[in-house]
Amino acid sequence: MGRQSQSSESSQSFSAQLLAAPAGVALLVLVGLIVAGVGVAFIVRGITRAFTKHLSLPGGTTKRGIVAFGIAGYIAKGIAVTVTGILFVVAAVTHDPETAGGLDGGLRALAGLPYGAIILWTVGLGLVLYGLFCFARARYARM
Repeated sequence: MGRQSQSSESSQSFSAQLLAAPAGVALLVLVGLIVAGVGVAFIVRGITRAFTKHLSLPGGTTKRGIVAFGIAGYIAKGIAVTVTGILFVVAAVTHDPETAGGLDGGLRALAGLPYGAIILWTVGLGLVLYGLFCFARARYARM
């Protein structure tokens, strides 16, 4: 319908409130760096397979499939969250709270890049794989 999502609106109002506060630019940069850091942590966790230590996986192809879904999912989620954090930093530097658009804004920013459609489809597929991994994690979580 062309209307912005709730995530985008709440991120923009949060950004606007921070920018209006004393030292708001620094605070918004800090928030952006923290969010981007969380995204990088997801990427590292996917690459290093650190998530497997919290799972009690069966052997064979089931284990390989679940680990592959986890790797792809963590990396895709990390990319999306990192881009969102970067958008908060950009909003602070440009003094434009509308730049910070939450996760949907981050995905829109990915779409605006060269080869953005391919990048967005890849991240979208990774997020689907992350969802499938979450089902497996619920089944095989270590107690």
